[in-house]
Amino acid sequence: MKDKKHCFLHPEREAVAECSVCGKPLCEECAIYEDDGKVYCSTHAAKKLVLDYTLARPTHEEEPRKKPVIGRPVIRRIVIMMSLALVVGIAEYTTYISLREPAYPSACAANIGSTDSKLQLAMVGTSIERYQIMHGNYPPDIIAVIEEHLLPDEFRFPAVHGGLVYHRSKGGFTLTSPVAPNLVFTEKGLIRSEKGETR
Repeated sequence: MKDKKHCFLHPEREAVAECSVCGKPLCEECAIYEDDGKVYCSTHAAKKLVLDYTLARPTHEEEPRKKPVIGRPVIRRIVIMMSLALVVGIAEYTTYISLREPAYPSACAANIGSTDSKLQLAMVGTSIERYQIMHGNYPPDIIAVIEEHLLPDEFRFPAVHGGLVYHRSKGGFTLTSPVAPNLVFTEKGLIRSEKGETR
């Protein structure tokens, strides 16, 4: 620096260095000293910083960017979640079905077989007798007893679809069950047809 030069940004100040890229004179405040020993103006210091950052990053050739891949653990989790949803759905459906009345007579007959046949015949027979007391005659069929709400809820569907056989006669009725063919309920009560004794 033979001639005294002044800073290109601050003309009132004396230059202490020049930019090593563009050669602009710089005062003490404008001169940026880098680790490589060179002096830069603010513009070229910023460009050098960007260039250094770009060079420091790995290039695509060195380390290619990996595509996101769904691994086996993720697929396994998806399968487990779907399986759980299926199990819960089946459980809820079977609960819903079990709370409804049985849709088929075979399911109903199994229900009668699981309950005491004597109790089944006695409940339906007693309801028929209650109908006779209320109306003065025996009902034409079991449906009439159900319509009068004389039969408890748990015996309604099995009484109609469970195979109970109801016969009305002039002075009484008989009620039999295919599950217990030796039991008969009449106007006299529950009897065993083979022995003829009242129970």
